[in-house]
Amino acid sequence: ALHASPLHAHTRAHAQPWREVEPGARVFALGAHFDAAAATVTVTALTPRHSKPAMFCAPAAAGRPPPAYAAAAVDGVIDGSLLEYDASIITCATTATAVDTVHLCVGACARVEAGHFAMSVRTVRRARRPPVFLGACMRMFSDPSSYDTTVDDVVRFLEFHRLVGVNHFTVYAHDTTSAAIRCALRSYEREGAVTVVDTNLPVPVDAVLQRGQIATVNDCVHRNKGRYKAFLHADFDEFVVPREHDALVPFLQQELRNRSVSQIGLRSAFFFRGANESMAASTEREDTVFPFTGRSKYIAVTDDVSVASVHYVVAFARGGGTIVADPAHFLLHHYRKVRKCGATVCADGTST
Repeated sequence: ALHASPLHAHTRAHAQPWREVEPGARVFALGAHFDAAAATVTVTALTPRHSKPAMFCAPAAAGRPPPAYAAAAVDGVIDGSLLEYDASIITCATTATAVDTVHLCVGACARVEAGHFAMSVRTVRRARRPPVFLGACMRMFSDPSSYDTTVDDVVRFLEFHRLVGVNHFTVYAHDTTSAAIRCALRSYEREGAVTVVDTNLPVPVDAVLQRGQIATVNDCVHRNKGRYKAFLHADFDEFVVPREHDALVPFLQQELRNRSVSQIGLRSAFFFRGANESMAASTEREDTVFPFTGRSKYIAVTDDVSVASVHYVVAFARGGGTIVADPAHFLLHHYRKVRKCGATVCADGTST
C-alpha cells in the first residue's frame, strides 16, 4: 500500500517557466491556481524586496469577456536574508465558478486590453478522499556539485521515504540538474511516483534565497490542494527517521484526527560526512537537536496552508494548530558536507 501509484496523469514532466509580468517591473510569476472553495486565484511569484508593487488581477474564463481589474493582495515571505527578491503570494478574489486564465498588471489598471499579461490557471479539484495521503514538496536543485547531491543520494531519499509512507513527490528541477539525476527521476515518473516541474530561475542565483525555494514550495502546495492530504517539505539531504514507529502514516493518521492540527514540526540534527563519504556512511552526529523553526522541516495538511516557508508554515487558511514531533520518536537527519575545520567539534561552533 505504501508504494501504490497515484494518478499517472499528474506525473508527466513539464516546463513551467517564470514569466515577467511587465518589462522592467521585476515581478516574475511562476504558477496560478484557482480554488473555487476559497474563491481565489493564487499566483506564486518573485517580487522586489525593497519596493513592493501594487498588483491588480482579472481572473477570466474562456468564452466570457474578462472582468475589470481588481486590487490583489501581495504577501511577501520574508526569509531573513538581505537579497534582492522575495517569494510572494499574489491572491486574487473571484466569484467565478470557472477560471482558466488570470491577467496581472503592475500599478493602476482598469480593463484588460490586448497584449496584457495573461497566464494559464490550474484548477484545484477535490475528491471525497485525496488520492495521495502523504506527498512531498522538493526544492528546486541545480548541478549536484553545488549542493553535494548525487544521483545515489536522490534515489536513496526517494526509496527511504517511500518505505516510511510518502506516496508521491513533486520535484522542482533547474536547467542545470544533471542528466544522471534526470534519468533517475524519469524512472520514478514512469511508476507514477514523481512529478518533475522544470523551471529556470529568471534572476541571478544570488538574488533570491536558495534558487527560489520558498516560491516553489508554495507553488507545490497550491498545485496539490485536493490531491495531497498532507505534504512533507524537506531537502534531498534530509531524512525523516522513525525511531519508535515503523512509518510516518500511522502516526499522522492518529495526530490528524484532531482537525485543529495543521502542522507537525520535525526537529533536526546534523550528521557530517567525511571527505569521501556518502550519506549512507555518515555516522558522526552533532549533539544539538535544533528547536522547531530553527533548521527544522515539517509536515502540513495541504488544504490548511495559505503561505509556506522553508522551515515552517507562515500562515494558515484554516486550523493552524502545530504540534512538534518528539525527536525520540521522529528525528530529521540532516546530512552535511565535511567540516572545513576538520575537527569533531569546530572550535567556534560553526558548521559548513
